[in-house]
Amino acid sequence: LEGVLKISPPANKKVWHDGIDMVITNIVTFYESFRSCENNITTVTIAEPGYVEGPVNIPISVPLDELDGLFATFTGQTFRIRHHAIVTVHRPVYTFDVVVQKPFAVYRLEATPEEDPQEAPPHELVIDDCSGVCTFDFQRSCYGMHEQLEGTITFAGIVTPIEKVELMLVVLEASDDMSTDSVCAERVLFQAGSSIIAPRGVEGDEAQAALFMPAPAFQ
Repeated sequence: LEGVLKISPPANKKVWHDGIDMVITNIVTFYESFRSCENNITTVTIAEPGYVEGPVNIPISVPLDELDGLFATFTGQTFRIRHHAIVTVHRPVYTFDVVVQKPFAVYRLEATPEEDPQEAPPHELVIDDCSGVCTFDFQRSCYGMHEQLEGTITFAGIVTPIEKVELMLVVLEASDDMSTDSVCAERVLFQAGSSIIAPRGVEGDEAQAALFMPAPAFQ
């Protein structure tokens, strides 16, 4: 986060201040309760106490990747996250501080994280109430927003026709004792007309080979 703090005291006068600092903060606002939580991430000292005489330009530079607790800017269904840089020119007790704040956005541009077996959710979705077992293996548990969700669907032990196979991508959000889910993408992978029935008594690899149905790229 870089910029320039410009201070202009009254003409032909010098003004005392008790120090200048900048606070970087997260502000989380919950829509349902209208409650906001402000979390100061760091305070940066810009200038020690002293006089300001004439216009002054003070450069500011804060490496954001060194800050703990700085969330990405976010707008959801139940809450949002915003950020502010708040600069305060502290004045003596007989007058008022000078405060100015500016919003800024934070987006983490980084590669898709590596799989962590201890934290990543399983990449297999098993549905066992379709008169058999249907397994959707999307092969990975971490995806970047620029990537496609791909995988294969395998049926085993099917004894009644499959009429329709539909895949939905659902966003889950929870905050402030609330939770929502919304469908952000939906694809029909298989439609009646070429129904599939598993051969009776066929299990394991043979059934997978007989009933393998590739899922198209799902973005």
